[in-house]
Amino acid sequence: MRTKPATRAALVALASTLLLMLSLAHPASAATRSWVRPVDYPYPGNWHCTERLIPESAPRGSVDVCLIHGNNGTQPTFRGVMIVWNLSSGGFQMSAAKINLWAKPAPSVLVQEDGCLDSGLSAGFEAACYGTAVTRSQVCAAKPGATSVHAVGAINIPALSSDRITVTSKSRAIVC
Repeated sequence: MRTKPATRAALVALASTLLLMLSLAHPASAATRSWVRPVDYPYPGNWHCTERLIPESAPRGSVDVCLIHGNNGTQPTFRGVMIVWNLSSGGFQMSAAKINLWAKPAPSVLVQEDGCLDSGLSAGFEAACYGTAVTRSQVCAAKPGATSVHAVGAINIPALSSDRITVTSKSRAIVC
């Protein structure tokens, strides 16, 4: 059976539109975030941070990871942020950065995974990469019975360490 030209054109248009939408859709995997100027130090009271000087003996940088606790007007929200400080006299490269949210108790469950763009950081500057905010409902759906949530940041900065730098924020209690 032959289709009418108008029907065929409509089907082609529909198929083209669907393909375009799929090509523009974000992947289901981790979001990739840009580096931005961080808030002023000291960090706000709703930021639960772990600050790590690198190397500890003669710091040339710092990688701080914080869990930001907020509220969207309906329920609590949680968001991870990694702040990198260049305390050296030269610039350095940052690569393969991740800022993830985890829920406990053991075994921990990954709730949100975000990546940060590879970038350079000039001497005397700092940069922040914010992860995606999630609600308490999202945490509880990922980990029923969760009792706490925390952020984990990991990054490669060869000028500071030959090893991958990983920092875990302070935890925040949650009731699911």
